Amino acid sequence: MKNRIRKVTAILACTAMVFGLAACGSKEEAPAAAAASSAPAAEAVKSESAAPAATDGKDWTQGEKREIKIATLLTESSVSGKALQKFADDINAKSGGRIVANVYYNGVLADYQSAFEMEQEGDIQMTTENPLVYETMLPTFATLDEYFLFDDLDHVHRFLEGEGGEIMNKAWNDAKLEGLCAFGLGFRELSNNKKEVHNMADMKGLTLRGYSTIQIDAWNAAGAAPTSVDWNELFVSMQQGLLDGQESALSTIYDFSFYEVQKYITLTDHVWTADWVVCNKEWLEGLGDDEQLVRETMNEAYEWQKEAYQAEIENYIKFFEEKGIVITEMTPEDKAELKEAMAPTTAKSVIETCGQETYDKIHELVEAAR
Repeated sequence: MKNRIRKVTAILACTAMVFGLAACGSKEEAPAAAAASSAPAAEAVKSESAAPAATDGKDWTQGEKREIKIATLLTESSVSGKALQKFADDINAKSGGRIVANVYYNGVLADYQSAFEMEQEGDIQMTTENPLVYETMLPTFATLDEYFLFDDLDHVHRFLEGEGGEIMNKAWNDAKLEGLCAFGLGFRELSNNKKEVHNMADMKGLTLRGYSTIQIDAWNAAGAAPTSVDWNELFVSMQQGLLDGQESALSTIYDFSFYEVQKYITLTDHVWTADWVVCNKEWLEGLGDDEQLVRETMNEAYEWQKEAYQAEIENYIKFFEEKGIVITEMTPEDKAELKEAMAPTTAKSVIETCGQETYDKIHELVEAAR
């Protein structure tokens, strides 16, 4: 735990005055979050400019008036929700009010499936999406579901900021969409209500929630006993002891109050997860010069969110410890043993979904980002 805390000390020092603890917005594959607890909320991020700004010498105040509708299941108080608002505030300021972006939080504009379809039709310009939900329709994203693909968060972002991210952004094209950036949530971790888990041997017999073939195969390989449970039934299943635990990002454990029915969290860091910001491809290409402004402004929001969510991870850990949750950081040796058991199984499932060529290309880029 000390090593993890030392690693982010610099980030915390720089960002402590900008945000406190917020309910970070992963919905995994679920449409609605449980009520947030009384943890301190993050302060609203300030836009970078209160006046029209020039980018590369261009006056963005001139041109067609535009409205950008952004539909999301995220909460306004989440780090990713705040990053969307930063984008909206900044593009409004840079364009002198010519471009107005409105963020519709908590699914108020449309539910999960409806928002996706409305974006494809161009009725909504942007949404946030969990790419793993679409890995059957858009098989490139199945590569992100391989267990222990990335070493750490720095490794993830080196991949995203290179050719790997470009490929993932373009993978949305088959759905008439374009990826703009990924708002990270952190790695999925293991929680349970039965015992402290230090290593793979401790997982034997744990009843864990599974929702995909890849996930179920992975936990079977680790000796656990995964079973398919609907997301909306997960909290009650753990509360009633029908399930010992589940896997998700710390933000999800917080957002959905899983800490109320779980006693132990093991920091396995086995799968990185994100909310991807996507837009209608035809709309983006029809913006002319404004496409540059949209991309640059969203990239600024990405850079802010990247720093913010990593600092929030430590805040979640502190919050859970204050609630009496036992936090266990798995050692590199125990992670290696778990990876040896799980990775071949998940790799097989990923290849069956995306094909060998795509799998090999993504692995080449992941390796290059190490």
